Amino acid sequence: RPILRDYADLVELVGLCDINPLRVEVAKRQMGATCATYTNFDEMPTKEKPDLLMVTTVDAFHSEFIVRAMERGVVDVLPDADVVALPMFDGGEGFTAGLVEVTGGTLHPVTVTGPVGQPVLAAVGLLGGAGPRTAVVELAAAAGLRLVPREQRNPLVTTSLGAGQLISAALDLEPERILVGCGDSGVNDGGAGAARALGVRLLDAYGQALGPGGVELARLADIDVSGLDPRLAGVEIVAACNPFNVLCG
Repeated sequence: RPILRDYADLVELVGLCDINPLRVEVAKRQMGATCATYTNFDEMPTKEKPDLLMVTTVDAFHSEFIVRAMERGVVDVLPDADVVALPMFDGGEGFTAGLVEVTGGTLHPVTVTGPVGQPVLAAVGLLGGAGPRTAVVELAAAAGLRLVPREQRNPLVTTSLGAGQLISAALDLEPERILVGCGDSGVNDGGAGAARALGVRLLDAYGQALGPGGVELARLADIDVSGLDPRLAGVEIVAACNPFNVLCG
């Protein structure tokens, strides 16, 4: 909307395209546009003959090979187009592998505890390139919604324990900084499981450790950080998350 408003005298929007017809109509209304809408990408440039195509990334598949496929699709339709292809990551599924790929880093497999207690094969990434030695992990790989069977999707009992185990594995690589992708979560325990994996004790009024899951936090009386992994003190932790999400519980 700001682009249309600020450049209305220079740019004409001639078409919007999305494979979902409802979604493209919603976008058209939100933008206040009067252009044609399409669900077939090949049809739009043929009919409208645009000077510029703006393509957004597809949800949950932000890695390099998808970006290159989209680039090739544009060039197939418009051979003379100048395309700048940049992979994008939102902190969800594919965050670790994608950043490792574009920086020339390395992946380090590790088995952690999944959101319902099952063993899960995940990975820690060590980024390449200049700058501080940086490890990257993603919540989706250890506690993502896709790891919770549909019949077990009770957010009161799922655990982020595996996310903490990933951070612990990242510390083994002696990084200066750890990026934690927080998207696509299947847990709602306030990070209690992750804290436990890193040496924090969450205790009830009788000094007993809480069980897994957010439901246990109702009994929380004391937090003992005396056993917190000392390696955390020398590492910067950066969370990659949606800053507009509202914390509701």
